[in-house]
Amino acid sequence: MTGGTELAKRINGNLAAAAEHFAVGMGVGSMRAAVEKKELAETYSVINQYRIPFKVANIGAPQLINQKKAAFSDSDIEYCFNLIDADFLIVHFNFLQEMVQPEGDRNARGVLKRLSDIASSYPVIAKETGNGFSREAAAELKDAGVKA
Repeated sequence: MTGGTELAKRINGNLAAAAEHFAVGMGVGSMRAAVEKKELAETYSVINQYRIPFKVANIGAPQLINQKKAAFSDSDIEYCFNLIDADFLIVHFNFLQEMVQPEGDRNARGVLKRLSDIASSYPVIAKETGNGFSREAAAELKDAGVKA
């Protein structure tokens, strides 16, 4: 899963062909690039050329709230979901990575509330990249309306 570059378009196309062949689901990489540069949309939407039984849009938790850049708007999230005709929206949590990057998005305050708002409109999957969620964090996500 990838997106945002010409090579990503080819990779996503190949992955989508395999997903169609084996009748398995597929997610794309972080769709931040598609929101920030609409001309990159096709590097994600290429998967719509294939019959994939389960498609997952993907955004980062840091993009849910204001950072150095403005938070994704409701229309940005709708754009990501509709761009690939998604069945679910993955929100990936990578705050450890963000903390060690000089340009990282380190603010997390307000993410759970925003996630709850989004989960009232879209089926959401929360994915922690690398460390997993604690039992307590998983319970908070469930209470916020996250499906998985």
